[in-house]
Amino acid sequence: MYEVKKLNINSSIVINMSWIQKGNVQIQLNKFNSNKIAGFDLDHTLIKPKSGKTHPKDVEDFELCFQNIKQKFLQLQKEDYSLVIFSNQSSFDKPERKEIILGRVEKFLELMGIPINVIISTAHDYCRKPNTGMWEFFNGADSKNSIYVGDAAGRNRNPLTNKKDFSCSDRMFALNVGCKFYTPEKFFEPDKYNNVGIHVLQKTFTTFTSSQPELDFEDFEVVMMIGPQASGKSTLAESMDGFAVVSQDQLKYKAKCLKLLETHLKNNEKVVIDNTNGKKSTRAQYLELVKKYNKKVLCINMNVSKEQSMFLVNYRCKIDKKIKYPDVAIHTYFKNYEEPGEEEGFSKIVEMDFVPNFSRFSEGLFNQYY
Repeated sequence: MYEVKKLNINSSIVINMSWIQKGNVQIQLNKFNSNKIAGFDLDHTLIKPKSGKTHPKDVEDFELCFQNIKQKFLQLQKEDYSLVIFSNQSSFDKPERKEIILGRVEKFLELMGIPINVIISTAHDYCRKPNTGMWEFFNGADSKNSIYVGDAAGRNRNPLTNKKDFSCSDRMFALNVGCKFYTPEKFFEPDKYNNVGIHVLQKTFTTFTSSQPELDFEDFEVVMMIGPQASGKSTLAESMDGFAVVSQDQLKYKAKCLKLLETHLKNNEKVVIDNTNGKKSTRAQYLELVKKYNKKVLCINMNVSKEQSMFLVNYRCKIDKKIKYPDVAIHTYFKNYEEPGEEEGFSKIVEMDFVPNFSRFSEGLFNQYY
């Protein structure tokens, strides 16, 4: 885990053409005029491949999206804005790809010839737009009086390409940090695109229940959790007084989990099995041991949808400031999920909803667009 570095943007820092790496973020600092930020996406907002391809083939494969970019930048500097490029990038672990990404940025900065700060998110974590981690590097930024320009606005038709936007991450990023948002054409060529609007964006976070059933563990020696990633299994398991926890997240290997479970059962100790346990075949190995020692087992099945799980995984990465759990793992869980039944050996099955607890976590982060 890495700590987000806080930068005092009121000091005039000048660092020329050198990259700072902080966790999964690449930073180049040049100059801060004030705590007002004029933020810009990079690809298809400021530059695009001149080859016409979606992704650049080499460092030289770029051209300006608009011819008045430098003129606009100079005007923003006169208005006391600090210029910052915020960019999501992928495959940064590949040397050739890294060279192309950083090389194109440096060539763009040389072409502009004015101080512009750059911050690049290279992983799916707290810093990847629309999450706000990159913005938080600039401690003290005046979000209310700042602006952000980006092409990922969730439009059904981009007037420049006549194609649907690939995502809404730029627009959501601006909403999450609380600054004014512009699409590139509206910012750089407002007269030409003055009548081009964008749809009203609905909140994308899913809804959750506000209550859950009371649980009574008195009659059970074993509890088995079932549920997708970030559904609240571990939080609930850790709250069970008098129960030892068997977790594959902690032990890494199922064989170790089975061995530890049997140790607890032999010692007549209460135990909770805290894994996803979505498939009957996965549950069967644990339940065979429970049956061997003639223990009563309660199944708690977390009633969380795929959409909710995706949301909660992203929320957890913002809270913990870690790499986001891969989406493919969530898709796999729901593809292979099998409803639990008492015929498997459960004494009782309880459906449990996820209920947000804002005494522990941030309601503001929870309510962000994702």
